[in-house]
Amino acid sequence: MYFQHQTILEQAGRFYATGAGLELLSAYFARHALLANGLRNAKAKKDQGAAVRLLSLLSFRYSGIANLCQFANGCENECLVTSGHGAFLSTLEARLKRTVFLLRRPKEARECLRRELGKTGVKFVRLNVFSDLWFGALIREFSHLQFWDYTRNPRRYARFLGGLDFPRNYHLTYSLGVPSPQSEQLALDFLGRGGHVAVVFRDSLPETWRGYPVWNGEHSDLRFLDPQGAQVIGLLHKQAHPALLQLTKKGVL
Repeated sequence: MYFQHQTILEQAGRFYATGAGLELLSAYFARHALLANGLRNAKAKKDQGAAVRLLSLLSFRYSGIANLCQFANGCENECLVTSGHGAFLSTLEARLKRTVFLLRRPKEARECLRRELGKTGVKFVRLNVFSDLWFGALIREFSHLQFWDYTRNPRRYARFLGGLDFPRNYHLTYSLGVPSPQSEQLALDFLGRGGHVAVVFRDSLPETWRGYPVWNGEHSDLRFLDPQGAQVIGLLHKQAHPALLQLTKKGVL
């Protein structure tokens, strides 16, 4: 469904990246938030949603501006960016606006993020809902908040496990992505060091994966609360809402 909107998004992206488009985005985000309240997210709603803030950008190269997922290994074709409300053009365009603003007006965007993170009641923050970027300086600045993300960046995850020059308030879970001999070996190396690796399963969660226990990651997205020690974080494959799939089959979407 995403690619039915691809041409429109590419045209919108080219406009927003112009001088006039960036001025519109600056004015827009002076009045509207970059971060979504967790109460608007089905999974975060169960996890103290009012205290959660989420930054949803366009993943991979879908913005037409930059690759936000440098270490994607085919997982971009299964990305959650198109699931649920991501099937709607309005949702994708909102993510496109945030992406262009963050990449083309980084100083302004970071000031907006600072303003929003400084508000009363914010406790838990995920800045990479569909992306895999580094926000280290911002995370260190707000050391009283708990940040968490998934990552496909092996160097970043190795730094997290090593604890060297890594923000103490930032928890990472390594993502297997699309299974392959290379990706599985790297995941097993991290598990051998006591890490957490997210693995997506199609129908149901097994008790173990490659000899490691599988923790049900569907109940909560607050990965920093998961048990310590080597764990496979089991997640179920998500598709678009059934009603949207029916509309697509009928040619409505």
